[in-house]
Amino acid sequence: MVERRYTSTVVAVRRLHVITTKSLTLGLLYLIGWAAGCAVCVCAAESKNTGCTAPLWTAVVIGDLGKARNLTSPDLIDSSRAGVTFLDNGRLVVREVVLDTANLSSRQNPASSPFRLRASVFDIGLGKSTASADWGTRPHESSIWPTTGGLLIRSGEVLRLYSSDFTQLKELTLPLSHDIYTVTVSPGGKTILINRHDQHLSSFEVLDGATLEARQQWSEPPPLRRLYSSSDTSIAAADFNQEHILFSRFASRTWRNINGKPTLTCVGLPTLVTDASLVNACKQFSYMSTDGALVFEDTFSKGEALARHVAVARDGSTVAVTLDRTKGSDFWDTGHGIKLVATYILVYDLSVRKRALTVEVDPLPSNNYDFALSPDGSRLAILNDQRVTVCSVPKEK
Repeated sequence: MVERRYTSTVVAVRRLHVITTKSLTLGLLYLIGWAAGCAVCVCAAESKNTGCTAPLWTAVVIGDLGKARNLTSPDLIDSSRAGVTFLDNGRLVVREVVLDTANLSSRQNPASSPFRLRASVFDIGLGKSTASADWGTRPHESSIWPTTGGLLIRSGEVLRLYSSDFTQLKELTLPLSHDIYTVTVSPGGKTILINRHDQHLSSFEVLDGATLEARQQWSEPPPLRRLYSSSDTSIAAADFNQEHILFSRFASRTWRNINGKPTLTCVGLPTLVTDASLVNACKQFSYMSTDGALVFEDTFSKGEALARHVAVARDGSTVAVTLDRTKGSDFWDTGHGIKLVATYILVYDLSVRKRALTVEVDPLPSNNYDFALSPDGSRLAILNDQRVTVCSVPKEK
């Protein structure tokens, strides 16, 4: 059982501030996109399918976050600093962590931190912002997920649940501790898994995505720290050597090894799509059942590999992954002799077991990079530094 229960407070209704900016026409957005370099949606030359050559819209939507970079982090791209999330098929949420030098950092009060999590809601049809809000946060630990209740917003130690009409419903504060809290949300948004882990064990709590009410609690060693995902009932994780996928039902405290047939060459981030299926992104893309039966696989050339970033449509029909192309070699495996030359986003239609879209991310991101799929899988949103581009994903009937 977890050592301390979260403190839950039902807070007063809070409405997001509606932005009264000048409206842009769709034609102007196209013009801005092409003039400023909409090459983020140029399809790869060797693409198996048509790329995003005519985006719905593209525009600069966030500021220069270079000053907000956490200099203690070795990662060039910090996923907790900026990202995109679909609220529904018609609305996109863009988040960024900005530096507010007017406030001093306080470990006891996230609101006094010099960092602010800012969220803006964009109308997919018009490509313009309709609402925004911000909260005090930390340099890391800032995220926004869609749930069946609306949106789950993490800003430092605080979790807030907002309804789809932007009413704050509930708030949870994670107890201050030297332990690490990792939050994952199931693809359908029904279930939230909080993993509090130290050097010895993980203490899990399962929350309802619509109410934030606790469903289950348990603890088990060893601690689960990285490369895992959760569904409404289960957890899938890579083993220490990234050779096998481990699978466990909530609170069972038993793990079994699953592998595709034939055996997977490596394991990246095993991502549960449903309670009974998952995808593995590594040297190949594998779609498989939790029993280990391989349903579909896509392989790549030498010097190409998938990164640990997977987006899943809420209905489970579509998955997007990142493919990096490198050149050079490194005998000692230090990474210094290898250069990244291209990055692509691959979108797979799982219903027909094929790649539906290949998009080249050009220019390569220097600060911020993220992507998300709409709940029905028909739209792909890409954040490349300060610019967001929204593409259509072709669907076979």
